[in-house]
Amino acid sequence: MITLSMIVKNEEAYLKDCLNSVKDVVDEIVIVDTGSSDNTKTIAKEFGAKVFDFKWADDFAAARNFALKNSLSEWILYLDADERLTESSKDELLNLTKENNNCAYFCRVRSINNLNGKSSVMDYVRLFPNDKSINFEGKVHEQIENSLRENNISIIKSNIEILHLGYSISENDLQNKAKRNLNILIDEFNRQPSSYYAFQLGQTYGILNDKINAERYFLNSLKDQNLKNEYSSVANRYLAVNNAERGDWNSAHIYIEESINADPTQPTALIVAAKIYFHLGKREEAKSFCKKAYLMNEEFLSGKRSSHQTILPDRRTILYEGINIAANLKDKDLFKFFYTKSGGTANNLDNEKENRKADFINKLFENLAITESGVDEYIDLINDESDVNMITGLVENYYDTNLKQLLLEKIYDKFPFNTIIINKLALTLEKNNNPQKAEELLEKSFSLNSEDPAVVFYLISAYVKNKNFDKIAQIIETAEENFINEPIILQKISLLKERLSLFIKEN
Repeated sequence: MITLSMIVKNEEAYLKDCLNSVKDVVDEIVIVDTGSSDNTKTIAKEFGAKVFDFKWADDFAAARNFALKNSLSEWILYLDADERLTESSKDELLNLTKENNNCAYFCRVRSINNLNGKSSVMDYVRLFPNDKSINFEGKVHEQIENSLRENNISIIKSNIEILHLGYSISENDLQNKAKRNLNILIDEFNRQPSSYYAFQLGQTYGILNDKINAERYFLNSLKDQNLKNEYSSVANRYLAVNNAERGDWNSAHIYIEESINADPTQPTALIVAAKIYFHLGKREEAKSFCKKAYLMNEEFLSGKRSSHQTILPDRRTILYEGINIAANLKDKDLFKFFYTKSGGTANNLDNEKENRKADFINKLFENLAITESGVDEYIDLINDESDVNMITGLVENYYDTNLKQLLLEKIYDKFPFNTIIINKLALTLEKNNNPQKAEELLEKSFSLNSEDPAVVFYLISAYVKNKNFDKIAQIIETAEENFINEPIILQKISLLKERLSLFIKEN
């Protein structure tokens, strides 16, 4: 017999579909409500659930343990309301629970994000024997694994798959969730300063865009040699990205190597590695990493592979990054690999728009003629920021400078707040002898993202060329404030100030 064990609060939008997904395979439904004010409890009772009230005390483990205490079956399956057991997993669930063994099971939890295309596939223990000596631990990001192992219950991988819909929320809602968890995590870490909670704090501060604290806690987590490889990979990857953004490519290289060494299957780390190795001029390594990123991502998406911590990039992100690297390396074989997978084949005739976009991509890469009259049609094919970033990278290498500027101007008209296109257009205008317009665009880019060091240096260069020396002091002062915790960038600014001082004296 199987008990579905849940804790809920205000889940009327999700709960019915969750319970429908398991009603035919569980023998008991135990739902612990922590303070719902909607129809959650009514829906639960419609499914014959035993509903218990529990006063919320900022402790997820306590609520889960209360649910376990009231669960009577031999097996526990636990889900959240925004999760669903897949139809194909029901037979395996029933077969595993018929076996009389002392095992718990990892289930593959596939988190779907319909807003930004990113998803994750992670292994969690969701099915285990109902042994009353087993308890969840942790006020947030609660865990059962330690308790299972302490009670000599082995944990085995299963093919049970659970769909998680809770990531399909806005960036603002995601940050609100992170803020909700932050104080609980800090309290847990202060009470029990483990590498696990340090890692979770790093993740949470990362979501909140607090890079200083994210780095602090990720570095803390990495002190533990026993930190799970997947966690180590994520922490090192985050540190690699941050160091790359501040221009410290040597440190970025060291951290991304540590990330790949910890777990060579993480698609996001592999695509970051491709970017870093490309910047360092390591052509073959960059090519290898971006291809491997795509192949690993496909294995995770198909269910052939899973791990304890894997955030999957949007498929297009990998394809477009590969196309950009191929364009910059002028590598036709690499371009063909990614181009054919992005829709550039006759197999995609059912999607005319994607085929036309693929034709546009091919023309840019191959430096084939594009008529001015056809520019607007191609620009209409650009849907979102991912398209912008990839197309802009290809346009940058296009042979016809006049058409190149026209394309960038048209993309800018459609996406006027994308700093990548603003910067590319500004630099192109500067080369095409329109320094004043270039300066105006760079000032706009700086107002949108003053924490991008590249924009700072681009803008200072524009001021120098236009002899607007009176504006330089102000932007340098702002940059020094913005990068007060970035010694490498501050060092570059200091050297720039010395050179500017000499230049201004001479002019």
